[in-house]
Amino acid sequence: MVLGVSEKTVQRMAKAVRENGLQGVKHGNTGRTPSNKLDDTLKNSVVSLVKEFYYDFNTTHAREMVQERHGIEVSYGTFHKWCRQEGVGRSKRRRTKKARVKRERLANEGLMLQMDGSHHKWNGKDKWCMIAMIDDATSDIPYAEVFDEETTWACFKVLRKVIETRGIPYTIYTDRAGWAGTKREYFS
Repeated sequence: MVLGVSEKTVQRMAKAVRENGLQGVKHGNTGRTPSNKLDDTLKNSVVSLVKEFYYDFNTTHAREMVQERHGIEVSYGTFHKWCRQEGVGRSKRRRTKKARVKRERLANEGLMLQMDGSHHKWNGKDKWCMIAMIDDATSDIPYAEVFDEETTWACFKVLRKVIETRGIPYTIYTDRAGWAGTKREYFS
């Protein structure tokens, strides 16, 4: 149980240690060249082609060119590894990720309602928009309705129904939808 292997595996390992000492624990293929390893001359020719002709191509395009124009087929993973080892080819520039701070839910029901529209083919053929208000504290949905599109009047209709059934919420949290008429993420 401690090793995370079966009893039979432990018996096999113990037998190997008795017969070969601590070397018996090593895998039998240790030190051997894998049967599917590609020749170093192939690697050198591929890398030299990339350095000479395709140095400003991305990895996928460079691989396609080597395959198409020179008839050398290598898997993408191997090609990418060889290019990275030799420092050739362009890599994707990754955008720096924005730090996202997860906000705590509000403690009491009704303090904040989130409003959003979900555009979908709700009946299977026509695209409609379901506008819903969700309570931040409980994830309860006080009201939702399906409309042709997400308009100011449709959102106000949903808000009116919530006010009629639950009262006025302290805060309404919306996305940057144009119906709200503001770029701010919420208003109170």
